[in-house]
Amino acid sequence: MLKQVGFQRGPLLVVFWLLLGIVWALPDVMAQEPEAAFDWSTSEEWLPGVNYAAFEQQYPNAEGLTCPSYLFFQPQNQRRLKMHALRIDLQTPKLKFVVTGRAENWGEPMPNFRDEVLSEFVVRTKRQTTRDFAREQRKNGIPVVLAINASPWSPFQSGVSHPFADRMGLTISNGEVVCPSDGRPSFIVDKTGAVDLQVVSADSNTDHIMVAVSGFSFCLTEGQVCEEDTVLHPRTGLGLSRDKRFLIVVLCDGRQAASHGATVHELGGWLKHFGAHNGLNMDGGGSTTLVRWQDAAQEALLVNRPAHGERANGSNLGVYILPE
Repeated sequence: MLKQVGFQRGPLLVVFWLLLGIVWALPDVMAQEPEAAFDWSTSEEWLPGVNYAAFEQQYPNAEGLTCPSYLFFQPQNQRRLKMHALRIDLQTPKLKFVVTGRAENWGEPMPNFRDEVLSEFVVRTKRQTTRDFAREQRKNGIPVVLAINASPWSPFQSGVSHPFADRMGLTISNGEVVCPSDGRPSFIVDKTGAVDLQVVSADSNTDHIMVAVSGFSFCLTEGQVCEEDTVLHPRTGLGLSRDKRFLIVVLCDGRQAASHGATVHELGGWLKHFGAHNGLNMDGGGSTTLVRWQDAAQEALLVNRPAHGERANGSNLGVYILPE
């Protein structure tokens, strides 16, 4: 028996090293997140407590990945990825958040739109582009300086421009529940200003919450990146540092020649790279939008390049600092 084991060992070792060589030869599709932490001292300070960095990554190819909604994607060609990252110091004095609030006809059955019967849905919010959201907030006296798209919503069909949104997961605006929890994880700011990422059950008391928006899922948990996947899309991610002092925001452009997009696994890796310990995969695709208010132009300006032009989203999240 020992001789038989010894006899088998040689061929097995040969097979092992052959397989290992094949693995090494394959494109490194999954391990796209960098190992070193980002040095925020090299970034641009947009506001006190708010730093911004633009980042571009190039890969030899995208073998093993898919890129829906981009007809010119060829996985054998060079893959490009453009990202935008924000680090927001949550200890910044008078830093506040604002979320899309209830629509005027909140709680009513959603009216049918064109040939779509939408009565199974309830009106929660009126959809807005992220820029229109920032403009409206400033018009209403809330000096939003940054805004991003937030929660995924329903009903959703590409090319359909019905005006309302529902099923966004837990959404709370200025202490008022806009949409109840559906079990998905949420970015939460309570009335003391404390920030967290957590799942709030549908029957939980939310009276202590000032602001909440929800994502699809965790993509980074206790420093561990989520399972690997193979689909490239534009992505929006929210993360918190281990001590919950910093909010990390990462947006990956996608579905275009200049940037094909990222997987959810990669989004978690990039959130970690920029300083997050836990992170959420928020709404992405054509919704991914970053807006910055520019005083000189008195206008909300696009920072990234949305995939299909600006989309009216079910919810948006704004950042502002109260004046002294």
